[in-house]
Amino acid sequence: MNLTQKTQKWVNEQLISSDQQKKILQYETDQRSSFFVLGMMWLGIFCIGLGIVSVIAAHWMIIPESVKVGASGLLLGSCLFSAYLFFQKEKHLLAEVSLFFAFLMIGGGIGLIAQIFNLPVHSTEGLLLWALLSLSVVLISQKALLGLLWVPLFVGGLLGYLKLELLFFFFEQTPLLTTIAIAGGFLILTFMADKFSAPFMKAVYHWSIILFFVTLVLGDFHAKTTVSGFFTTILLLGLMEFFAVYYHKVKLFNWTSFFVAVRFLVLYFQLFDNLTMTGLSFIVSGIVLLSIIFIWYKGKQIFFKKENKKP
Repeated sequence: MNLTQKTQKWVNEQLISSDQQKKILQYETDQRSSFFVLGMMWLGIFCIGLGIVSVIAAHWMIIPESVKVGASGLLLGSCLFSAYLFFQKEKHLLAEVSLFFAFLMIGGGIGLIAQIFNLPVHSTEGLLLWALLSLSVVLISQKALLGLLWVPLFVGGLLGYLKLELLFFFFEQTPLLTTIAIAGGFLILTFMADKFSAPFMKAVYHWSIILFFVTLVLGDFHAKTTVSGFFTTILLLGLMEFFAVYYHKVKLFNWTSFFVAVRFLVLYFQLFDNLTMTGLSFIVSGIVLLSIIFIWYKGKQIFFKKENKKP
């Protein structure tokens, strides 16, 4: 059901007026247009930046090192100052583009300085440094895009700095404990990030959900036994579903339900050697789930009837 159909249903149910429907549709149309314009501007700036880099790269060896560093710093300062002026004039699209370019310039500047001064910087250390230096720029942004780019940059740099092999070692040695600890941490982070409306926290919210599911997959892959791995995953997924239901997160609930179904599918293929038993197991599971929903629905109706009868 698209937005027009949904709002028309609200009008028919007398929840909103026709004028309110028009305002809602106009607002959503403006939002989509601004998002498209912002995306095209980011793409345009990115192309210009790549063109400048290509031209500079062609004459890289003849450019003095002081000019390289000075130009890099000047471009970064210009981007930040432009963002400040655009925010002052309430030209938010241009301000966001300036911040995006400043974000890229910080990463480019780190690579430039490391190359000029022959600094032995590992790639993951460079990513972590880029994330830390650009955090202030990301927090200033009023859009979630920079936050969505920053989180994997920071996580990748941090894991590389702390040695990714160590993380897999814990998954191999104590898969259940590691899965519960890390996935539980992301579950708590999801709950906390949902309490804030800032664009950066929205990005953290979405990435914490993704990393929660990734952790469950890693834990399942390294689980020593079928049953313990299954119950650990289902327990954590159940907690995520409870969070989704309690806070009315429909999309999150649907995605979590999908992972629950996939986990049951994996379990049945692990337990049974033939499709007949797997198919029967799915049928029984489906009947049980529908029965639970039916009992819950009927119980809810009876409960509300009793509540309404009270004087």
